[in-house]
Amino acid sequence: VVVVVVGMGRSQTETSFGGSTTTSGVSLVLSLILAVMTFGLMQVFVDELSTSEVGKVLGGFCGSLVFIFTLTAINNFECTVFNTNDYHAGMFPEGVHVLSLLFPFHSLISLITSFQSRTVQHGVVNENHYHFLMS
Repeated sequence: VVVVVVGMGRSQTETSFGGSTTTSGVSLVLSLILAVMTFGLMQVFVDELSTSEVGKVLGGFCGSLVFIFTLTAINNFECTVFNTNDYHAGMFPEGVHVLSLLFPFHSLISLITSFQSRTVQHGVVNENHYHFLMS
């Protein structure tokens, strides 16, 4: 259920779901916090995410959560700035912008993951890869 509240000469979009009401501004802040926290946890647990196939799948799932949270934040930002509840995020331009924004960040995690999997093979550190990274 979407309700528009008019207060102090400015309307603001509110979304009601399950008895709680959240404005676009609050949803913007919450989705940004969740995106940053999810990405930060991916950075903290990059060793665990890179050691097994299940970890890599879980890392991809976390990356998709970061994408959804960021897309939600951008959509709520546009709803707040343009003061409308009729604005919907689409694949172009919002989806493409979020993908281009997140690509460098997720490539860092992928680079670390692929480096660690090539460097440590069967418990033995390959010194050539380590030397190349350190020089």
